[in-house]
Amino acid sequence: MRALGFRVATLTGLIVRELLRQNVLYLILIPAVLTLLTLPLFTALTFEEQIKFTRDFCYGTMSIFGVFLAIIATAQSISNDLEQKTIFTILAKPIDRWEYLFSKGLGMSWILFLALLILGVLSAGLFALQEKGLIEAAVGNATHPLSAQELQGLRDQIWNPALLMALLILYFKLILMVGFTILFSTVASSSLFTIFTSLMIYVIGHLQSTAREWMMSSEGISVGMKWGVGFMTVILPDMSFYEGADRILMGASPGLSSLIPSFGYTFFNLFWILGLSTWLFESRDFR
Repeated sequence: MRALGFRVATLTGLIVRELLRQNVLYLILIPAVLTLLTLPLFTALTFEEQIKFTRDFCYGTMSIFGVFLAIIATAQSISNDLEQKTIFTILAKPIDRWEYLFSKGLGMSWILFLALLILGVLSAGLFALQEKGLIEAAVGNATHPLSAQELQGLRDQIWNPALLMALLILYFKLILMVGFTILFSTVASSSLFTIFTSLMIYVIGHLQSTAREWMMSSEGISVGMKWGVGFMTVILPDMSFYEGADRILMGASPGLSSLIPSFGYTFFNLFWILGLSTWLFESRDFR
C-alpha cells in the first residue's frame, strides 16, 4: 500500500510539472486574469447591483475559463503522451494503467486548485477595492447617508464567507469534467475530438434537468422512452447538483451540508468513470 502511494505521488508530481510547462495553462489563465481586471470599469450601478454583478462576474469568469482549462489541458496532456511516445516509458515501469489515469486526474486537480486560488485571491483584491469605493461613496452621500449598521451590512454582503463554498462547488464541477475528459481520451485518437466531446457533455449536463422534467411530464412519451431517459441521466452529468453555487451568488448563506450533493455526486461519478476508463485503456494497444 505504501509502494502504491509512493508511485502515485511520484507520477502525480511529474504530471503537475509537465502540466505547468504546457502553454495552454497560461493561454487560459492569463486571459482569465485580464478579464477579472476589467471589473473596475463597470461602475454605473447601484450599491446592491454592483455587489451582485461583482459576484456573478468573478464566478462566471472562473467558471468559464476553469472549464476550458480542465478540458483542454487534460486532453492535451494525455494526447501529448501518446504522440510523443512518453506513454511507453511510463507503462514500462511497474505502474498499472489505472494508476496512470488516476495520477493524471490528481495532477490536473492540483493545477485547477492552483488556478482557482490565483483567480480567487485576485477576486478578493477586487472585492476589497470595491468595498473601499462603495463605502467612500456611501459616507460622502449627503442626500442618503448610510448608518453604521447599513455599512456593516454592506461589508457582510461583499465578504460573505459562503462565497468560498461556491468556489468549492465550482471546483467539484471542474474535477468531474476532468474525469469525463480522461474517459474520452482513452478511446479518442485526437485531442480535438476529446475537447469537442467533453464540451458537448458539459453543455448537455446543464440542459439535462430541464429536458428530463419535460420528458417525464409529457403524456405522449412511452414508458420505454422514459426508462431510456432515466438511464441516460445516470450516464450523463447533471449539473443541477452544483446549483448550490448559484443560490450562494444570489445572497444565500447555507451551511456546510449544502456541499454534500455536489461532493457526493462528483466522487460517485469519478468512481465509475475511473473504472470504465481503466477497462477501455487496458484494451487499447499502443503501437
